[in-house]
Order: sequence, then C-alpha cells, then structure tokens
Amino acid sequence: MFKLALRSLIDKKLRFALTTLVVVIGVMFVVGSFTLTDSLRATFGGLAEDIAKGADLTVRVDQEFGGDFERATVPEAVAEQVAGVEGVDLARPELAALNVFIVDGDGEPIRPPGPPALGFSFNPGSFFITGGRQPAGPGEFAADRVTATNNDLRIGETYQINGPLDAEPFELVGVFNFGSPDSHTGLGQTMAAFELEEAQRFFGM
Repeated sequence: MFKLALRSLIDKKLRFALTTLVVVIGVMFVVGSFTLTDSLRATFGGLAEDIAKGADLTVRVDQEFGGDFERATVPEAVAEQVAGVEGVDLARPELAALNVFIVDGDGEPIRPPGPPALGFSFNPGSFFITGGRQPAGPGEFAADRVTATNNDLRIGETYQINGPLDAEPFELVGVFNFGSPDSHTGLGQTMAAFELEEAQRFFGM
C-alpha cells in the first residue's frame, strides 16, 4: 500500500507540489488576515484612548464585540448625573463616527490610504486649534492640520462632507493638531470635528 502511494506521488509530482503550494498560501492568507485585523484593532483602540486622554474617567457602554467606534452611545443625561457627583469639575459628552468624508475643492472625497475617515464632536482636550477657531454651531467644522494642508483646505471656504446619513455643506472655521498643541499625532486618518449638537444631528446620534 505504501509503495503504491509513493509511486502515485512520484507520478504526479506536479499536482502534489501545486496542491501543497495552494495549502501553504491559504494558511498564510488566513494568518495574515487575523494579524492585520488584530493590528488595526489595537491601533485604533489606541486612537480611541488618545481621544479620551486627559480625562480621569470615561463612561462608556459595555460591549462584548466590535471596536470602540462601533460602541453604542450613552444617554446625554448621564453627563448631568456625573457632573453632579462631588469632586467632578467637568463632565463633557463626546461623539465619534466612522465614514465622515470631507470632499475637497475639486469635488473628490478625501480618502485616507487605509485608516478611517472619522468625525467627532470637538474636544478641546484632544484637539488643539492651530488656525481659525473651534466650531461653535450649525454649518461649521474644523479639520485636522495634516488633512487640511495636504488637500489645500482653506479656512472660510465651504466644503461638502459626506456623513453616515447624508451629505451637507459646512464652512471650515478652524484647523487643529490632534493629541498635542505642538504636533499632529494622528495615524493617517482624516478628522472632521463639529460642535456637539451639530455632531449629534449630522451623525444621527
């Protein structure tokens, strides 16, 4: 039986080699996919932590699966309850959303090469204005400095933003560094920030 199997293997060496190659490539692809997924999850989990940097406590909904940007929102009334706790100086609601694309002056959505296109409610603890001012009401947004510089976005100009629900025009009123007053510490993602109530409306939250 063994000799027969060996003879068959020798007679069909090319088929055996190709089959082995396919199996090896398949295993490498699966392992690579899991490695990339874990790497991205860790990277953007770290990004979510950077956004909350400076806060002593972050209140979030518990979840078993999914990333930080897929987490359900906490009722806004919770911020008022937290603010009423003795010793709390400030309780500030914050929002984040995926797939918020700024459209440049040529009418092309700005698509980061790999990292996501993110939208936020403006957080002065993580977003440091380097030009203009922070968004203060409807129809206004601020962009991260790298995205604005690389795509010739100009303060005072109006740009379309494609959001999770709809596309609307917004005036660029400010440019900011993320994470540090002196330098932008982003990971290549585009970032558009809005006043809180405008972010709630535009993100549908």
